[in-house]
Amino acid sequence: RQSFFTPVAVAMAGLALLNTVAQARSLVEQDERLTARNATELPTDRVIVRYRSDGSGSFATVQGASAARVAGNRHGVALSQLRQTASGARVFQLSRALPHADVAALAAALRDGDPNIAYAEPDRVLQPMALTNDPMLSQQWHLNDATGGGRASAAGDRSTGAGVGVAV
Repeated sequence: RQSFFTPVAVAMAGLALLNTVAQARSLVEQDERLTARNATELPTDRVIVRYRSDGSGSFATVQGASAARVAGNRHGVALSQLRQTASGARVFQLSRALPHADVAALAAALRDGDPNIAYAEPDRVLQPMALTNDPMLSQQWHLNDATGGGRASAAGDRSTGAGVGVAV
């Protein structure tokens, strides 16, 4: 004999399953949007330069200043020193923002023009992603399900797992 609660329980289980699938799909879409945004490099108006030996001026040598002027002119910008980092690298401000690829080319031109430069690279603001980029995230419904799951995605906002050893 069938009880009244059996069809209700089956219906509730079906709704819970649909909800889980919808949440997993939403997480995958969110991850794809974040990855796409990070893949397209944002423009920047700064370049970081580290010299092999520390000079007292904005550019370590007269040759370096000349190379910076030439490289800046080729890209239609002027460079001025903004600040020095704790590690001794210098952050230079460009007169206007350029696409990441153009700033990378400018940094390469600076390196090529001054042998005293250890490295030069675009200064970018990186956004931390608290949600994992695991391609199997949508299969791990039990980690994020609001009803019966552990809501583990919120843990990434509080801890990165540094200093934690896991044995499998």
